[in-house]
Amino acid sequence: GKVLLYSSILSNYRQMPEKQWSLDSKSFFYNGTSDETGKDLTYVAKATKENICDFELQTKMKSRIKVLPIGTTSCRISKDSGMIDLQINHLLDYPDLAWGNYQRNICSEGRHSGKIRIIVE
Repeated sequence: GKVLLYSSILSNYRQMPEKQWSLDSKSFFYNGTSDETGKDLTYVAKATKENICDFELQTKMKSRIKVLPIGTTSCRISKDSGMIDLQINHLLDYPDLAWGNYQRNICSEGRHSGKIRIIVE
């Protein structure tokens, strides 16, 4: 599917939202009461995509970066200092959910490596 990196509809503190939660870019509870600015990634854009068969980021100018994984890879984007970072992971776990919820118990000791094919167009 396709997702928007940024939402043009901005939420304001203590006002009825005009968009789906997935298109929000901040939580007023966790991130303070200042209004959204439109400069942060939407929740759906920065959420981890697991077990993907392909992943692509495209600019307005139509340049692209494609990740061609093997179906067990996860991809996630984040934004730091105005730059979008792409994180690719073969060993994804949820250690914070160890209260009886889903967890893989992946041990991160030692060195890990993997191969992934990336195409820049």
